[in-house]
Amino acid sequence: MSDFKKKNLISHGILRPNRKPGYLAMLILFIISFTIIRAQVTDTVTIAVHPGWNIVSVPLVVSDNRTITLFPNAKSSAFSYHHGYVSEDSIITSQGYWIKFDTAEIIPVVGTHPPEPCISLEKGWNLVGMFSRDIPVQIIYTDPSENLVSEFYGFNASGYYQADTLKPGVGYWIKAKNACIVTATGGSEGWEFVTTYRNAFATHPTDPNIFYAGINSDFSYNIHGMILKSTTMGSIWDTLVRNVDAGLITIDTIDPQIVYVSCGIANGDRPGILKTTNGGTTWFHADNGMFINSETSPGLQAINPNDHNILYASTYGFYGGIPYKSTNGGELWLPVVSFDSIDCAHGDTFCYMMSSRIKLNPQNPNTVYDYNGERTSFFFKSYDASETWSIAYEYPLGGRHTMGMRELDWRDSNIIYVSLDSGFFKTTNGGEEWNRIDSSFPSVGGIGNMLFTDEQNTSFILWYNTIYQTTNGGITWFSLPIDNVVHIQLDNFGFLYAIRLDGIYRERISRCN
Repeated sequence: MSDFKKKNLISHGILRPNRKPGYLAMLILFIISFTIIRAQVTDTVTIAVHPGWNIVSVPLVVSDNRTITLFPNAKSSAFSYHHGYVSEDSIITSQGYWIKFDTAEIIPVVGTHPPEPCISLEKGWNLVGMFSRDIPVQIIYTDPSENLVSEFYGFNASGYYQADTLKPGVGYWIKAKNACIVTATGGSEGWEFVTTYRNAFATHPTDPNIFYAGINSDFSYNIHGMILKSTTMGSIWDTLVRNVDAGLITIDTIDPQIVYVSCGIANGDRPGILKTTNGGTTWFHADNGMFINSETSPGLQAINPNDHNILYASTYGFYGGIPYKSTNGGELWLPVVSFDSIDCAHGDTFCYMMSSRIKLNPQNPNTVYDYNGERTSFFFKSYDASETWSIAYEYPLGGRHTMGMRELDWRDSNIIYVSLDSGFFKTTNGGEEWNRIDSSFPSVGGIGNMLFTDEQNTSFILWYNTIYQTTNGGITWFSLPIDNVVHIQLDNFGFLYAIRLDGIYRERISRCN
């Protein structure tokens, strides 16, 4: 786009240069500052002991960690275990210790939460403590993965027991195949507030301090949206663009200075795809060739990880939409399919690729998947970067069904998940066979999205505003302690983000940094 066109857009209020944060941004700064300060306030955990020997731990960072200070009524030293018992004069946070008491008592421990909810294990048996909240054993991870070779065993007045939930202040035996780090979803502090800017949100792929956010326009309240950026992990926000209905934000992983924002049509704001090549300083439209009008808006779907000039997008609206491809970074878009070229099986006249959801195989980006809209029971695939298409497979049960979620597992392209009005299904062989895997969910037909971690069998799903996690490939699922969620995201730094109507929250998952 020429400099003249860019200046013309700026003069008409479509694109505006950076503005200083206003009242709302300062309010957000206060809220987040309060949250950060609150996280540093001391907390109290109580430890219950019985007469005789106990395995205890201290889940908080304390000002005086001497054994005699923490457990003044103890009748023995504290004994840790490192391939043999060691008498200790001081207590290390989240290690386990044998200590003897004459009588039962409740011991308060005052301190702050550890900065990193990660515990080091040695090869063989370890005596450990856990975090300052209850942790179900199924959300325990190791790095490297799959290193635990025993259950967690606690000890009480009746003897040893197998633990299904790890309690703060209690110590446990666990055996590791090799030295590793152990942590849990949510770490020690649970969900952390990030920002109230919830309509669109993206995290930088290499800098954990940089966030982008978007606000939708709203005709009913005469609200015009905007695009914002934070370089302080959400504590301060700069307004980059005003008068846009900001939707999906996509950051180029090859060059993170390049950012795309898909904009809608609300409140008379111009729809299209905005692009910046300098981290948000200047913006221009990158949607030439797309059919966009008052009923149709675009959404950027995928960027080729090997060639960031190759983009895929789709338009959507009341009358459906069309999938598009660009080979020059959005300067020109062309439709990726001729509707007459698809041979629809079973006489299904709705199998055209409308309102598409496009994803690339990360191992081979020339393999393109089209999830299609809610009007069909088919899944399309291209082996030649969208030049030709075929129906890869049909969804379970055949025919048309109300579809909520369709997700391709990027770790193995033969694994697909789909939610229908009849249940939640998984295939591990490219659609030849489907298995229903929703026995852990309270109802069928849940609508949401699904995320996959670096751990092969670990995934998250949003199901009727509740986040569920599996660590065994979908055989069983368990819910996470946050509700009213409308979308979930992962970043490259080990955090899971939950977008709710009151803002965005995050919690640490498997990685220890």
